[in-house]
Amino acid sequence: MVLLLKEPDFSCLIEDDTEDSENGLKSMFKNCFVELQTSGNVFCKNEISDDDLFSFYDLMTKKQLDEFEKFVNSVPRMKKTIIYRTRDNEEKTLTIMGIESFFAYASATSV
Repeated sequence: MVLLLKEPDFSCLIEDDTEDSENGLKSMFKNCFVELQTSGNVFCKNEISDDDLFSFYDLMTKKQLDEFEKFVNSVPRMKKTIIYRTRDNEEKTLTIMGIESFFAYASATSV
């Protein structure tokens, strides 16, 4: 069996507003899935319902899910580390990575 995946696109990151890690990976799997190849068949994304796709995801082994998570985490991301000093002259480091932390920090600092 061969699973063909594409890198997640920006719209997937915007649409995925769940904080539940497992549901987030399921949503990411749906976005990345291209086709499933077996010895005698090829199943393309447009031929599979979302329910069937999620059922397939639920049947994946821990090792397969770990491989998928490794694939998703290997996608290049924008990352910026900022070093700053507080009013008490204490040095702090802040790392902004991905759209989630950008909006989280922006909303926390806006008045």
